Amino acid sequence: TDVDLQRLTDLERKCKSFLPRAVGLVTFHRADQVDADGWPAGSPPPHSVIVNATGMGKDLPGSPLAASACFPAGAVIWELNYRGERQFIRQAAASPESLGLRIVDGWELFLLGWTSVLERVLAVQLSDAQMEELSRLAAEAVGRVPTTLPVAEPGASRRELRPGHAA
Repeated sequence: TDVDLQRLTDLERKCKSFLPRAVGLVTFHRADQVDADGWPAGSPPPHSVIVNATGMGKDLPGSPLAASACFPAGAVIWELNYRGERQFIRQAAASPESLGLRIVDGWELFLLGWTSVLERVLAVQLSDAQMEELSRLAAEAVGRVPTTLPVAEPGASRRELRPGHAA
């Protein structure tokens, strides 16, 4: 979703070019127009990957979904925002546990990217313990409560999520 039709059109064109097998599987919707169920284009099916790439909750107030929207069972909920009010991720976190949502927090992804650059620039390899400490220190520095949302399958190392590292 996005609030800007031109950006959506550009992204859809790029996605079709870069990932032709995703045509028909990936949909793009205006975030400023929701239906009666609280979704931009009707409720998505179970096991969907739902990404907030709108800036809503960071640069703009709110969420691309209405408060009444219910996430589909087994969905992956991906909040790209790493700062701001982040209403979208709060909606996902408030969902019933029985839905089995996997919530991916933009804060964790921001730190993974940042530390990957640190590793390359400083020619070091950070351990999971060092990653946890950096996450804690960064959260403390910006006055953020560290997240407890999962960023990987249970038992997976954060190292597996970082670019350039084999699982």
